[in-house]
Amino acid sequence: MLGGEVDKIIAVYLEDAPRLIAQLERAAVGNDPIALRVAAHTLKSSSANVGATTLSDAARDLAFQAGELDMIY
Repeated sequence: MLGGEVDKIIAVYLEDAPRLIAQLERAAVGNDPIALRVAAHTLKSSSANVGATTLSDAARDLAFQAGELDMIY
């Protein structure tokens, strides 16, 4: 169905994933649960779109936990 677009989608993912992981690290170090939740949610969705289900599941769990932290602060 996607044909030649698959390469482009994967290239964008491989560009974005390291940036999102860096955002996760900064948010964790900076104790910013909102930024952590947003970055984790974005990583969850983009990883699911390319079939990286293990990473997507981990990011989903992290986004949920960050949301719980956000309610505490």
